[in-house]
Amino acid sequence: MDIVTGAFDYNTVLRRVVTQLTNSGLRQIEYSSGYANRIEVAARRAVMTGLTQLSGKIAEYNAEKLGTEYLEVEWHAGARPTHTIWQGRVWSQQQLYDVCGLGTVTGLCGANCYHTYFPFVPGVSVRTYTDDWLDEQNRKESEPTEFRGKEYTLYEAKQRQRQMETAMRAQREKVQLLQKGGADPDDVMLAKCKYQGQLDEYARFSNKMGLKQERERIYLDMKGRVAPGKISRKMVIKASSTDNLFEKSKLSKVMGIGKDKILEYNYHWQK
Repeated sequence: MDIVTGAFDYNTVLRRVVTQLTNSGLRQIEYSSGYANRIEVAARRAVMTGLTQLSGKIAEYNAEKLGTEYLEVEWHAGARPTHTIWQGRVWSQQQLYDVCGLGTVTGLCGANCYHTYFPFVPGVSVRTYTDDWLDEQNRKESEPTEFRGKEYTLYEAKQRQRQMETAMRAQREKVQLLQKGGADPDDVMLAKCKYQGQLDEYARFSNKMGLKQERERIYLDMKGRVAPGKISRKMVIKASSTDNLFEKSKLSKVMGIGKDKILEYNYHWQK
């Protein structure tokens, strides 16, 4: 209700929910299907799906008051392929169930569905999206964009974003566990450097695909700053040694720089 009334934005509510759940000791949610999610992922899905479903119920109530059985489904870019066939169009309430899958996990207002719908009065209301416009958008979104030798449609690019965000949350957790476990500072720094490399790759990918970076999904774990403030001098000197070629290669990879660059860091620090 905090989101619906406008008292708080959804990110504020999500952070509060995640904090409350993690303070209770929960770290992940296991579903009856055997699938499990970290608490921040499960909380976000529950809050956003619940908000969408509540909006749908309000729309149905308003449609009843207006004396119409028709509703227009919202359109958004990058919808999953099974949703592109019905988004942006007008349907009767029964068709919302039969065609759009309302009430199912994978259908309209199901898990991770961003669509909602609004009352539509035939002869009075004007459609927001024409069929021709919708067909053109579907055509554009199906055109792939290449990144590092692989092509992505808009939907595939957004899914890749979600995968990268998941990997970064896992890396943030790894850094925290290393710190709490008293690991070697160099190992902690390497883990932080890998996370920084993931962030940089995420930014490059998002920019190439023309997608907004949704970093709030990464920081929802409430773990604070994880990226390295600066590279450890000791670690660079260690990695620059000819006796530590593996470490040099590993550091080069996570930092996203050439091995010769590591020698430059070492040279400047020793000056």
